[in-house]
Amino acid sequence: ICRSEGAHGSVVKEKGRDKSPIKIELATGSASWSVDLNQSEKDRALYALTDRPTYLVKLDITSWEFFGNMKLDSLRDRITLTRFNMDDVKKVYFKKDGKEMSFLKEKESWKPLQEPGLNQKYVEYEVGKVLSRIHDLEISEFLDKKVDEFKGSNMIILKTDSDRLVYQLNWGPEFKETKGVTSKDYFYARTQAAPTIFALEKNKIESLGINQIYTANLQQDVKK
Repeated sequence: ICRSEGAHGSVVKEKGRDKSPIKIELATGSASWSVDLNQSEKDRALYALTDRPTYLVKLDITSWEFFGNMKLDSLRDRITLTRFNMDDVKKVYFKKDGKEMSFLKEKESWKPLQEPGLNQKYVEYEVGKVLSRIHDLEISEFLDKKVDEFKGSNMIILKTDSDRLVYQLNWGPEFKETKGVTSKDYFYARTQAAPTIFALEKNKIESLGINQIYTANLQQDVKK
């Protein structure tokens, strides 16, 4: 994204627009497309001037907040490395904080491959909810610094019934990143899709709810 005053800039000024536009250019191997964007303070509107075909269109002014605050980092792909086909998943393995859990899908039910711990209760529907949250994970931040060795010992492994790997996420150790006055806790992470090491917010891992698959057996506690 760059700010530009060219031929399009002249046209938009003729339309009563009073600031230099934002220009967005998209290109494939055989074609290109561009659009100039700017707001008109006169009529409180956002205009877009396209080049293929050439149209001057009026947009909702609220879109300016999105386009006006765009940065290169906001355009980076945050989902390709973390997506998988949910229908393929028949086996699940979690390793988190040294604890391991495995589950097998039989028809529409998830069966645990280990017995619940003392005073614990297995909550089957939580497995499906955790898988949905894993599927919706997005990369939190891309790392500018080089990570020489990845040491993520926590993992999620999803397989088909024939043991074909569908998805694998490894994460750890934890680190803190400060931007401006804001600090956040992250994990180093990567998936099987590529060797790229990225950052996942710590609260995103915690919100997966893996620990909720086994809950305290409150009925036993009441009886005691």
